[in-house]
Amino acid sequence: MEMNEVKIKKLRDMADRMRKTAVEMAYYAGSRGAHLGGSLSSIEIYAVLYGDVLNLRPQDPLWDERDRMVAGKEHGRLSEYPALAEAGLIKQEDLFSYMDDGGLLAGHPYNPSIGLEFSCCSLGMALPVAVGMALDAKRKGRSHKVYTILGDGEMDEGLVWEALMSASQYKLNNLVAIIDRNGLSSDGDTESIMALEKLSFKLES
Repeated sequence: MEMNEVKIKKLRDMADRMRKTAVEMAYYAGSRGAHLGGSLSSIEIYAVLYGDVLNLRPQDPLWDERDRMVAGKEHGRLSEYPALAEAGLIKQEDLFSYMDDGGLLAGHPYNPSIGLEFSCCSLGMALPVAVGMALDAKRKGRSHKVYTILGDGEMDEGLVWEALMSASQYKLNNLVAIIDRNGLSSDGDTESIMALEKLSFKLES
């Protein structure tokens, strides 16, 4: 999809706002904890998805034909929440209930009415769930797409590769999996821990 300069500028400005908000939310959370590094590396991905790609109706968040966004990379929630606010699914002030006891935005929440389709506490679970959603939609003749974002460290999970095989088996052309290839996992760089390259060749096969 080709973008014009005006749209690119709009998305860059959105990403800048989201990045600032993510840092403010991490500061607000304080000792309750926030995974900032992994979130900041996926800001642009979320900005493009929520600013241009996803077919959503903020006034009707449970619309049957909405695109589904299944967030993997569980340590990247601070990039997702500002995107929800930018898209009008939550209010800006809701962002600062992050990690509050009983607040709207916990560490790993599930709430489809505000665009949180799945709570993926365990790494590797998002893609299998997205595959199931896409398969269900295809079998029912639905037109929406299912998107998911994975961390490259998350690619070490066996469930991810089983899900990829299933997506190929069932020819799920309504499924889009995006990998945030920042080269880092919680224990170090991905290539020294469990090398992924040539990742594009592995995925294509």
